[in-house]
Amino acid sequence: MQMTYRENSIFRTGDLDWAALGNGWGLLRLPKMPEARHFHGDRSLGCSIDWDSFAYQNKTREKQRLEALNAEAPNPADAETYQAKRKRNAEAWSGKQEQAETRVERRDKKQRKRDAERREKMTDQEKASDMDLTQLLATIRKQNQEKLANDAKMEADSRDGEFKGFK
Repeated sequence: MQMTYRENSIFRTGDLDWAALGNGWGLLRLPKMPEARHFHGDRSLGCSIDWDSFAYQNKTREKQRLEALNAEAPNPADAETYQAKRKRNAEAWSGKQEQAETRVERRDKKQRKRDAERREKMTDQEKASDMDLTQLLATIRKQNQEKLANDAKMEADSRDGEFKGFK
């Protein structure tokens, strides 16, 4: 079971004065965090510090930082391939996805087999009533889909126009 972090608080984080909190804690800039996503002010909190001038003490890490700093802006096409690669890497490697798919296939196969056995044991009259029931269900499903489509269309029309009153 995977546990996820969930923020629970007794106040609304959108109403907090993030600049005052950052200054109160002596921060030089506000960190990027989901709680401060509603803050649209100056994240540097009034400090004009050139962060690119600070060097790492570790030489290899500093070399990596300088290379990243001097690198060209990423191409949008490269960003798409990077996202696709990350998505591929994010897929489950434990085989649980395949296990779940095979489980669903087995369940469907068992259900089809049970239905076939049940139909074989039916009399002609039961088969006819079962066919009638199947046709009735199909017509009801079709009516429901048409009703949903009409409701969605009316909803879209009502957003565009003015209030036409209750029906």
